[in-house]
Amino acid sequence: MYLLSVLESRCTNDYSHERLLMNLKSTSDTKHSGFLHHFTLSNILSNIMASIMVWLVAIILATSFSALIFHGRLSPYYGVGIGIVLVSAMCISFLTALLGSDHATLSYPQSTAAAILGTMAFNIADSAPATMSDDTLFITVTLAISFASFLTGFFFLILGVLRAGNLIRYIPYPIIGGFLAGSGWILVQGGLNVMADLQINMENFFILFDQSVLEHWLPGFLIAGILLWVMRHKNNMLFFPAVIIGALALFYGVLFSTGTSINVASNHGWFLEGLSTTVLWQFPDFGLITQIDVALLMAQSASIAAVMIISTLHLLLNSSGLELIVDRELDLNHELTITGVANVLSGMVGGGIIGFPSLVKTTLVHRIGGNGRVVGVILTVLLGMTVYFGASFITIFPRIILGGLLMYLGFNFLMEWLYDAWFKLPRKDYLIMMVIFLVIGFFGFLQGVAVGIVATVVLFVLEYSQISIVKQEFSGSTFHSNIDRSFEENALLRDLGQYIWVLRLQGFIFFGTSHQFFQRIKARVLDPEQEAMLYLIVDFRLVRGIDVSTVVNFSKLKQLADMHGFRVMFTDVAPHLQEVLQNCGFGSLDTDILRQFRDLDRAMEWCENDLLSHAELTVDKTVTLQKQFESRTMTRMLDVSALSKYLERVEIEVGDYIVHQNDEPDSLYFIESGRVDIQLDLEHHEPVRLRSMRAGTVVGEVGFYLGRPRSASIVVAEKGVFYKLTRDALYKMGEDNPEAASSFHVFIACIVSERLSATNRMLEALLD
Repeated sequence: MYLLSVLESRCTNDYSHERLLMNLKSTSDTKHSGFLHHFTLSNILSNIMASIMVWLVAIILATSFSALIFHGRLSPYYGVGIGIVLVSAMCISFLTALLGSDHATLSYPQSTAAAILGTMAFNIADSAPATMSDDTLFITVTLAISFASFLTGFFFLILGVLRAGNLIRYIPYPIIGGFLAGSGWILVQGGLNVMADLQINMENFFILFDQSVLEHWLPGFLIAGILLWVMRHKNNMLFFPAVIIGALALFYGVLFSTGTSINVASNHGWFLEGLSTTVLWQFPDFGLITQIDVALLMAQSASIAAVMIISTLHLLLNSSGLELIVDRELDLNHELTITGVANVLSGMVGGGIIGFPSLVKTTLVHRIGGNGRVVGVILTVLLGMTVYFGASFITIFPRIILGGLLMYLGFNFLMEWLYDAWFKLPRKDYLIMMVIFLVIGFFGFLQGVAVGIVATVVLFVLEYSQISIVKQEFSGSTFHSNIDRSFEENALLRDLGQYIWVLRLQGFIFFGTSHQFFQRIKARVLDPEQEAMLYLIVDFRLVRGIDVSTVVNFSKLKQLADMHGFRVMFTDVAPHLQEVLQNCGFGSLDTDILRQFRDLDRAMEWCENDLLSHAELTVDKTVTLQKQFESRTMTRMLDVSALSKYLERVEIEVGDYIVHQNDEPDSLYFIESGRVDIQLDLEHHEPVRLRSMRAGTVVGEVGFYLGRPRSASIVVAEKGVFYKLTRDALYKMGEDNPEAASSFHVFIACIVSERLSATNRMLEALLD
């Protein structure tokens, strides 16, 4: 509200700001209004209409989910299964409607979870001994479903409390796509099972084309296809119930026109058998737990783990999709927490079909203009009435409607993740997704999950291995230490710097990336077109971790250096990285071949000094003023003797300050011998060395010419001879000897140009 008040005070005459203020108020009102702002006549009608439509869809889905789970040997409990789905829906819809992070979202038991639970129920029924009674089998299945819901809800809750909602950002997209495509196939398979009253798999797949079987599932296939086409091409959610009602009317029209009675149609397998006219649900009797087969239940631990993982991914994916639908950001951690509590409650009271925010139902409510919180409460009341009073009208839905709806949900997944993904994903990602899908189709969902986990690891290794751990690469010809040297030394280093090779590493180093790194160095060393490398500097400043397997390649690097006669310098190696290298047998980091430096600058300085130590220039550590001026072509004619009378010769001891940070810039210094460090003085911290200036250089000229306070301190690192020029002396030189003053300014321009040129070369190297 503080933000709104500030904007109100500043946006009175600005149209765009007024629009921003209105949007902020609208968002604030929407977030905090709850039910009250929807109690107008038009909104009440919209909410009632949306609630009734969602209720009808929910009833149809409940029958489909129950048929998916309770079929075959469990078909006598189909009516109870409907009650289980509806109780799950009541718990999930009510709690998430009241406590969800956004007023627009609507939650419901999900087809993905129902598909996995259906597979789990079939596995239990298929593995149960023939001597087990149907009641005991039913208790085992329902307890497994409730247990799966409880654990999944608890998993949601833990993730929400730990604020791990953003985990979805780290799951590779093709892995998720493969899981969801596999879920789509399971839904299609479940629809075929419901319509053909057979357990269809790859072994008996072609039985579907027998005439007696084909006529039972082909109409449902057409219904699913029509639903898929309508929902993908018509931007109106009213078409969904219209297609269902139309298919139902057509089915009964065919029965009427052919004179076929309901009993005859039921005997020919067009309706589910053994159904009650009421929803037979009651609060679970936990005393029956002693009758279950624990071994059968424990055998489904992998299925329970699968439903936990897939449901979590599906919840987070749905929530991300809903953000696009409602055009607002959702609190994923809050959604996980509230949905977790709802699923835990559902499992405890005898529900168990895992649910979370629904894309289809939220879109339906959003387009009709309803409010998810209001619709969620009304839907809970309608579902409660259905459970209490019964729903005999459920029995009017033939198998082709129920199975067709399951097939439509499956087709929707397959179209999205197999067809649409072809145009969106890179081919290698699509291939991984197809492998997961095929494994699920041929071998089962659990095997597909296992392949997915392996594929995730392999994908990560392959993708990460493609990323070079070398962030930057340059030679000593373009990159120099922060030591300002004489003109001759800089010229020499530009020629000899090619013998220094710098590699700056980044990220986490493991075997794949370290092998690539070693091969890169090896290729450089063995390349006959490249100059011999004398120094290799490996900078670890941006390295966050090292896997122990990388030590093999670093040991090979040490052997390569010994064989070809170059030295390796490690810089900025954090203590925990040093420990990994040394504990794994890499040995000391301070030998003749291998050295360690605090930072890249000091390693470059050492290499440069070592190169210069073999050159004649470094014998003389004194660079006179005459020599400094003669080294610059444009200033060779300057009369140094004319300049000398304006300079003050000074000798300062090591550790003395020539300039303090924030001092007035009233002088500059020529360094004839010795060295100074330019350092940044920090409060409560050690000073930071920015640059080091040696004989033959000028220091303090930038502040001197700009007239700004000193940005850093200048401290003597090596005792020597310095020449000081004050601003007053420069003014006097200009009055007495304008030609000398002009030449002096040209000299300074040359100095600044050299540094700018060196900086440009360094930047080019860093940007490569």
